[in-house]
Amino acid sequence: MTIEDELMDDVRNGRQVDIERALLIASGCDTEEKVSEYKAKISELERQFYTYACARNVYGEAEAAKALHEFLWNEKPRTSLNKALTVMGFGDRYIKGHPLLTKAIDRQMSPKERHVSNCKGLTLLYTVLGLRSGLNVSVLNNPVHILSRVRAEGREINIEHTSREGFGIDIEQPEKVGYMALKEGPVIGLIGDLYLSRGNMAAKARCMEEAAVNFRKAVSLLPDDPSACANYGGILAVIGRPKEALPYLSRAIGLLPIHAKAYYTRGRVKECLGDIIGAEQDLAMYKQLAGDSL
Repeated sequence: MTIEDELMDDVRNGRQVDIERALLIASGCDTEEKVSEYKAKISELERQFYTYACARNVYGEAEAAKALHEFLWNEKPRTSLNKALTVMGFGDRYIKGHPLLTKAIDRQMSPKERHVSNCKGLTLLYTVLGLRSGLNVSVLNNPVHILSRVRAEGREINIEHTSREGFGIDIEQPEKVGYMALKEGPVIGLIGDLYLSRGNMAAKARCMEEAAVNFRKAVSLLPDDPSACANYGGILAVIGRPKEALPYLSRAIGLLPIHAKAYYTRGRVKECLGDIIGAEQDLAMYKQLAGDSL
């Protein structure tokens, strides 16, 4: 049994796990040596942050939470070379894609890299360092965005990692689409979310069998996540397993009845399986939800 198999078994059965180790394994560390290598890198970042905090006489959990956000940003300051993202509200640490914790650690530590990760990778990096600093960290996410929440000294502090000014962000901003329907969850939920990201990365690279493996792991850890179910069903259809795809697509729709993409994919799957009436119904629902012609 691999360390990844052991992790999956522990999480599925509700056993306590080392969150940091689990996030590293879910990010692709497939040996204990690799896990130890990245734990050592996290320790170095922790040491640097401790020096930073001591030099500024940081006291208390709220100050520590803010100092950690500042520390990570001060290492990767905004520059004029990233004007487009700056106008959109993102700083230089943000880069589209690259959601894995391992990549975020490497890029944060590299003096040659200006960009670090997307919202998921930046949140993961803050999370592991925050946990090491004794902070009470959870995550807020929806299908398109993720950020941190720290509970400190009777306060709930939301932290947007794609912006230097993101500490204490107000998430009740109607103009911010990324903040709509955010749900708070424990850090352990990020393990399944990482497999979902790895599946998306593999699918984008046209490595469909690898994508299917990662989406299957995501579904096993996040059985009530409509995106995980829809993506696994979709990839099963792509690799020629439509009968297996159908129940996952139906589950995605049951969990999120406005999931337009799931209706479209299920319609095509039903068409492939000879259920023409069912296919027409699903594709009609897709048109209604998406507002676009096929």
